Amino acid sequence: MLGDLALRAVVTQEAVEVSDTELEAEIERLAERLEQKVAKVRRDLERRGVLETVRSELARGKALEFLIEHATVVDEEGNVIDLTIPEVLPTAAVQGDDNGSDEDLSSEDESTEEGAEE
Repeated sequence: MLGDLALRAVVTQEAVEVSDTELEAEIERLAERLEQKVAKVRRDLERRGVLETVRSELARGKALEFLIEHATVVDEEGNVIDLTIPEVLPTAAVQGDDNGSDEDLSSEDESTEEGAEE
């Protein structure tokens, strides 16, 4: 409940909005999950008066994404931890290192080929 309140505050503070297109996409996802037609799901949501609740849930989801994107992770001492995922593997990991691992790969390939011929 406290988390929900915090997310609502972020929605307000950051003016997070959900477009009609995003709402429609969520209705389509719901319809697919429920194996029902989109028009029927939309009509049911409108009839029950929960269409704006769905919009609000989407806004809170966007607020959570905002918080994650702008969060700074620190360890126990307060030092920033870099959680960036490298886009490219280091060259040594891709090409093998200088201790003969390329030869090891070649001999593995040869043994695999021999096994396939038998």
